[in-house]
Amino acid sequence: MRKPLVLNILAAAGIAASALAMSAGRYRDPACVRIPPPSSPVDVDFTAFHGIMRDVKFTAFLRAPGDFRGQRVRLCGVALQAEDAKGRRHYGVKVFDAAGCCPLFIVEYLPAGTNAVPEEGAEIVVDGTVHTPGPGAFCPVAVSNAVARPL
Repeated sequence: MRKPLVLNILAAAGIAASALAMSAGRYRDPACVRIPPPSSPVDVDFTAFHGIMRDVKFTAFLRAPGDFRGQRVRLCGVALQAEDAKGRRHYGVKVFDAAGCCPLFIVEYLPAGTNAVPEEGAEIVVDGTVHTPGPGAFCPVAVSNAVARPL
């Protein structure tokens, strides 16, 4: 009985190592270490947290976005773009976990004015005000009046 268990554990470890190795080539976690401090004040700077603390803060943000409503936040991750069934364009930032292999969540951002939108796949930092768009929204959490800049 022990042999299959050991093989299963080794197989699971091999799959996890493979996934990490594959993702390492495709995505480099910005880790937010080379981002200068924000030029304007923010209430919650997610770029200031690293490792597990960042994962914990993001999880709290996702579970209770209403607690952050109206606050200025700063996020970093990978730029996304999508078009819905009505032809409306949506912009998002995919935030990864501390290992840089697994997305924690996607936050939609609404560009402020004529703000240029970074190209899809670029590492970006987003500053903006949190609001919760409501049922049927593209994402459960959105950042409005956002400024998104490539890293």
